[in-house]
Amino acid sequence: MSTIAVIGWGAAAMVAVSGLVMSYLAPGPRRTVIEWLWASATVLALSMFLTIRFSRAWESGAHLKLIGWGAAAVLVVGWLVVSFTAPGPRRAVIEWLSASAMYLALSMLFWNLILGAWGSGSHFALVAFGFLGLMFGMGLCVALYNTLRVLRGGVGGAAVSATH
Repeated sequence: MSTIAVIGWGAAAMVAVSGLVMSYLAPGPRRTVIEWLWASATVLALSMFLTIRFSRAWESGAHLKLIGWGAAAVLVVGWLVVSFTAPGPRRAVIEWLSASAMYLALSMLFWNLILGAWGSGSHFALVAFGFLGLMFGMGLCVALYNTLRVLRGGVGGAAVSATH
């Protein structure tokens, strides 16, 4: 079994365990930590399984480029819509979807750079791009969480605005 498969299965196990633990915890700080762990493990598991699924495109990074450019297009269109829309609940949703697209595009950029560093054997570049990929991946988790919060409703004001 490849390293990517082991990481993917480990992340999937973490998703299952943290989901089970989350179901028994009352709302509070401990549950919030478990929710973040669950979200991070979900993103990692999905990216590993998608990488395995599209393994033929692994060397060229074509799937990362496609996802990244698609996210960049969503970002541009979303921010144009936000620029010409009055503040309100619909605008807040578009703001957070656009912020999520930005983090997804940056994550795909760094995953593509990680693949290049892996192929060239550069350990320094692998660590540097891996760190940045992890940071933007966590930013994606935060943006998706806030997107879901705004979609669920009941929250308003500048506390959930992606532009302030």
